[in-house]
Amino acid sequence: MDLVAVDWVDDVIVHLLRTERARGKVCHITAGPGRAVPLSAMIERATGYFEQHSPLSHPRTSSFVTMVEFRGRLGRRGSRGGTLLTQLDTLMPYVTVNRLFDSRTTDGLLQGSGIVCPRLETYADRIFKYCLDTNWGKNPS
Repeated sequence: MDLVAVDWVDDVIVHLLRTERARGKVCHITAGPGRAVPLSAMIERATGYFEQHSPLSHPRTSSFVTMVEFRGRLGRRGSRGGTLLTQLDTLMPYVTVNRLFDSRTTDGLLQGSGIVCPRLETYADRIFKYCLDTNWGKNPS
């Protein structure tokens, strides 16, 4: 998953707008292949956080299934799990296609600027905490 912090994106945009050698270049403001996070690592990190900070009466589990199996499960609507699968279906384009972008141009233009893409593990817990604090965005902080 090519995830980046929005404040880093802001810093990059401002820097690129002020950098003459960036004119006319196509810059992907992205984690890039070297900093992308495998979906399994993201799930493991989130599960660990929520088990610690919002434990359930039963353990959280996850499993990877084929798209055929997912679509079959999605067809069995009406249950709590079916509702969750319907919600997850909206995310499928983000997690089923390898979307790694070439960040070499942007990385080159950022060299020496001090603007470094933070690794997800340095801010993931803040995102998860926000999810809990705001009831998944339903109650803005």
